[in-house]
Amino acid sequence: MKKLGEGSYGKVLLGHHRKAPREVRNSSALVAIKAIRKDVTLEDQDVEAIHIERDQMNNAYPFLAKMVCTFQDMKFVYFVLELCSGGTLLDYIINHCPRGVPLPTAKITILEILLGLRHLHKNRVIYRDLKLENVMFGADGHVRIIDFGMVRDFKIKQGPNNNDIASTFCGTPDYMAPEIISGKKYSYKVDVWAAFVCLFELIEGFSPFQGSTRSEEHTSELQSRQ
Repeated sequence: MKKLGEGSYGKVLLGHHRKAPREVRNSSALVAIKAIRKDVTLEDQDVEAIHIERDQMNNAYPFLAKMVCTFQDMKFVYFVLELCSGGTLLDYIINHCPRGVPLPTAKITILEILLGLRHLHKNRVIYRDLKLENVMFGADGHVRIIDFGMVRDFKIKQGPNNNDIASTFCGTPDYMAPEIISGKKYSYKVDVWAAFVCLFELIEGFSPFQGSTRSEEHTSELQSRQ
């Protein structure tokens, strides 16, 4: 099988699934297979994170990556997913619009991303790692939010209450909201912040936060909120 990507967790492979549901199957019945290493998962104590990621992709919503099925062997847990053949938003900008996408396209794209986030938030889930690389285009041309490895599902530990507050420092630095960078508690608004960083990058073709070092970029980001 062709390798589509690789990370510390494992790898993503191109596969073939003849019985994949119609809504996630393209003309060639191709799918993406995410192979997650069990040893890394156990070492990092991330078993719960795998369950959460699986549950989010089982949640059929137009702008979220769709799950076909799961299985496992002695070394890996496998997620069989819809193949997003249109590539990532980052790929799209680099290959087609290095100076920024047309405004009407940017508006439609960010609207679909925000609808996907709203669906997660209604289900008491913070995504926490929105970036151009984690948004892809499906075969139908619409966006899919992928990779739910950093989500926080408040339904699991906190139960039915309205105190949906997190404090874990996580995400991708260029897209982190100021409250995360500052080590403060945060909630769903951090996803909206990241969405509008993505919007700026879509329109302009570069990050809104500039600096020669990561520290300078964080300072620029914090100052923008003052």
